[in-house]
Amino acid sequence: MKQQQLVKLHFSNLDGAYIRGMSVHIWKNNGEKTKLFVKNNEFKIPKNQGFYVVDIVINSTRGTIQYAANVQIQ
Repeated sequence: MKQQQLVKLHFSNLDGAYIRGMSVHIWKNNGEKTKLFVKNNEFKIPKNQGFYVVDIVINSTRGTIQYAANVQIQ
């Protein structure tokens, strides 16, 4: 991923569920966690290069789901 890249989350099959809220955090390898601002299912990648874990939590009318991914910011 590139520094300051805009990431848009697209949900193709919600099966009638409604998204109530979403949070995105990015974790550094030292355990430091930063909450990213999310608007209209979009968030911006931070400008600091390195390896991170992106943690996305989605609350919907059908429950909560969490996704995590390793990313490298260049």
